[in-house]
Amino acid sequence: MNLERYTIEASENFLEFWFYSKGPKGMIKKVVKFTPIDTKKFTCFNLGLGDWDESQQMVDDSIISNNQDTEKVFASVADIIFQFTDRNPNAIIYVEGNSESRVRLYQIKINKYLNEVIAHFELFGLLKNLDLESYSAGNKYLGFVGKRKAL
Repeated sequence: MNLERYTIEASENFLEFWFYSKGPKGMIKKVVKFTPIDTKKFTCFNLGLGDWDESQQMVDDSIISNNQDTEKVFASVADIIFQFTDRNPNAIIYVEGNSESRVRLYQIKINKYLNEVIAHFELFGLLKNLDLESYSAGNKYLGFVGKRKAL
C-alpha cells in the first residue's frame, strides 16, 4: 500500500509499536501490541490497537478518537504488521474489534485494500460458530486471522 502513514517507533522486542495521530483533537499516541496467544502448535499473536491513556498509564482500546485520520492510522497499522511479520515470518496474527461497529470498520478497510492484503497474507475470517474460513469480502466476521505469505 502506497499510502501516507505516521512515523513508527518500536520496543526492543518488537512486540509494541507506537505513533502519534495528528488531527483536530491534537496529538494522540496510538499503541499497537502483539500479545502471544498460548498455543502448542503454532505461533499466534493477538494484535491490539488503542490510545495511550497518560493518566492511567495504560492502553485504552475502547476510545473512539475521531481525529479525522483513519486512513493514515490504518496505513500505519498495516506498516506495523509488515514490520512485525518481517521479524516473525511464521507468526499468525489475530485481530478482532471490541464492538460490532469496530469489526465492521476493520472489514471495510480490509475490503478496500483486499487485493493488496491477499497478495502478501493468507487471510481468514472468524465466523459466529468460531470456525475459520478463507476470507470473503461479502461475509460478516467476528475477527480476522492472517499469516504472511512466504517472502
